[in-house]
Amino acid sequence: MTDYWVITLMGDDQPQLIAALTDIVAEHQGSWMDSRIAQMADKFVGILGLSIPQSESASLQDALESFADMRELAMHIRVSSRETPPTENIARIKITAHERTGIMQSISQVLNELKIQTHEVETHCDSAPWGGETLFTATLKVDLPEKKIDPLQQAIEALGDDFMIDIEPSFKCSEKVNMR
Repeated sequence: MTDYWVITLMGDDQPQLIAALTDIVAEHQGSWMDSRIAQMADKFVGILGLSIPQSESASLQDALESFADMRELAMHIRVSSRETPPTENIARIKITAHERTGIMQSISQVLNELKIQTHEVETHCDSAPWGGETLFTATLKVDLPEKKIDPLQQAIEALGDDFMIDIEPSFKCSEKVNMR
């Protein structure tokens, strides 16, 4: 039997951190299924999706807890008996607008009103090349049935004249949430 783990890690960025993590997972016959790792405000932040043989779960958890203590990392582990099930209508949407307070809240409200399930969100702000204003960009993976594409586009564009949305519907299976 196999367990699927979701692990979050946060702490000071340190040399060889990812290499050490991958070594620990490999030593316990684990598979690194999915991850999001970033540096934010001088902190290492990671979300890992692992597939672990149940026979290795206890020893891997001990090894990871020792590693986190030694490296002074905050760590949380959640265990599930299954992977995230694939969905049929995964789409990538990219929304760009002038940065302002509440922009992500407005986008979230639109998605909620249309009952669109969000799988991933990545946001960032950059200076606009033509005027120095700050642009907000959100890239999301969502479960987006074809019948909701037009209503989503209309609702996002109705948030303001500066809102632009690009929708890339129906990823192939290999591009879905669980990457192998």
